[in-house]
Amino acid sequence: MSSDHAEGGHMDVKQYVYLWVVLLVLLIGSLFAGHLGSPLMEKIIIWGVAIIKTLIVAAYYMHLKMEKKFIKWSFYFGICCVVFFVAGTYVDVVMRTN
Repeated sequence: MSSDHAEGGHMDVKQYVYLWVVLLVLLIGSLFAGHLGSPLMEKIIIWGVAIIKTLIVAAYYMHLKMEKKFIKWSFYFGICCVVFFVAGTYVDVVMRTN
Protein backbone atom coordinates (compact mmCIF):
# COMPACT_ATOMS: atom_id res chain seq x y z
CA MET A 1 0.00 0.00 0.00
CA SER A 2 2.85 2.37 0.75
CA SER A 3 4.32 1.77 -2.69
CA ASP A 4 0.93 2.61 -4.28
CA HIS A 5 1.01 6.03 -2.67
CA ALA A 6 4.63 6.61 -3.66
CA GLU A 7 3.78 5.88 -7.30
CA GLY A 8 0.78 8.22 -7.15
CA GLY A 9 2.94 11.17 -6.19
CA HIS A 10 2.82 10.84 -2.42
CA MET A 11 5.95 10.54 -0.35
CA ASP A 12 6.81 7.92 2.22
CA VAL A 13 7.54 8.56 5.88
CA LYS A 14 11.33 8.70 5.41
CA GLN A 15 11.01 11.59 2.99
CA TYR A 16 8.75 13.51 5.36
CA VAL A 17 11.17 12.97 8.24
CA TYR A 18 14.06 14.13 6.02
CA LEU A 19 12.16 17.31 5.09
CA TRP A 20 11.31 17.89 8.74
CA VAL A 21 15.00 17.65 9.66
CA VAL A 22 15.89 20.09 6.86
CA LEU A 23 13.25 22.53 8.15
CA LEU A 24 14.55 22.12 11.69
CA VAL A 25 18.14 22.84 10.59
CA LEU A 26 16.95 25.93 8.72
CA LEU A 27 15.08 27.07 11.84
CA ILE A 28 18.18 26.68 13.99
CA GLY A 29 20.21 28.53 11.35
CA SER A 30 17.79 31.45 11.34
CA LEU A 31 17.84 31.56 15.15
CA PHE A 32 21.64 31.79 15.14
CA ALA A 33 21.51 34.40 12.36
CA GLY A 34 19.71 36.68 14.80
CA HIS A 35 22.96 37.01 16.77
CA LEU A 36 25.32 38.05 13.97
CA GLY A 37 25.62 41.64 15.09
CA SER A 38 24.80 43.23 11.75
CA PRO A 39 21.08 44.09 11.60
CA LEU A 40 21.00 44.19 7.80
CA MET A 41 22.73 40.81 7.43
CA GLU A 42 20.46 39.32 10.09
CA LYS A 43 17.35 40.44 8.23
CA ILE A 44 18.62 39.19 4.87
CA ILE A 45 19.49 35.75 6.24
CA ILE A 46 16.32 35.37 8.30
CA TRP A 47 14.05 36.43 5.42
CA GLY A 48 15.97 34.22 2.98
CA VAL A 49 15.63 31.19 5.24
CA ALA A 50 11.93 31.95 5.76
CA ILE A 51 11.35 32.05 2.01
CA ILE A 52 13.21 28.76 1.52
CA LYS A 53 11.19 27.09 4.29
CA THR A 54 7.96 28.42 2.78
CA LEU A 55 8.85 26.98 -0.62
CA ILE A 56 9.71 23.59 0.91
CA VAL A 57 6.41 23.44 2.80
CA ALA A 58 4.41 24.53 -0.24
CA ALA A 59 6.14 22.10 -2.59
CA TYR A 60 6.14 18.97 -0.44
CA TYR A 61 3.68 19.22 2.46
CA MET A 62 1.01 20.95 0.37
CA HIS A 63 1.84 18.58 -2.52
CA LEU A 64 2.25 21.42 -5.04
CA LYS A 65 5.21 19.60 -6.55
CA MET A 66 2.86 16.83 -7.70
CA GLU A 67 -0.04 19.06 -8.86
CA LYS A 68 -0.99 20.18 -12.34
CA LYS A 69 0.44 23.42 -13.69
CA PHE A 70 -2.86 25.30 -13.31
CA ILE A 71 -2.93 24.65 -9.58
CA LYS A 72 0.72 25.69 -9.22
CA TRP A 73 0.20 28.92 -11.16
CA SER A 74 -2.94 29.71 -9.14
CA PHE A 75 -0.90 29.35 -5.95
CA TYR A 76 1.90 31.54 -7.31
CA PHE A 77 -0.61 34.17 -8.44
CA GLY A 78 -2.02 34.31 -4.91
CA ILE A 79 1.47 34.68 -3.44
CA CYS A 80 2.24 37.52 -5.87
CA CYS A 81 -0.97 39.29 -4.84
CA VAL A 82 0.03 39.05 -1.18
CA VAL A 83 3.53 40.34 -1.94
CA PHE A 84 2.16 43.33 -3.88
CA PHE A 85 -0.35 44.06 -1.10
CA VAL A 86 2.32 43.98 1.61
CA ALA A 87 4.73 46.08 -0.47
CA GLY A 88 2.00 48.64 -1.20
CA THR A 89 0.85 48.95 2.38
CA TYR A 90 4.42 49.00 3.71
CA VAL A 91 5.05 52.33 1.98
CA ASP A 92 1.89 53.74 3.54
CA VAL A 93 2.82 52.52 7.02
CA VAL A 94 6.33 53.98 6.77
CA MET A 95 5.03 57.35 5.58
CA ARG A 96 2.48 57.58 8.39
CA THR A 97 4.97 56.78 11.14
CA ASN A 98 7.58 59.31 10.03
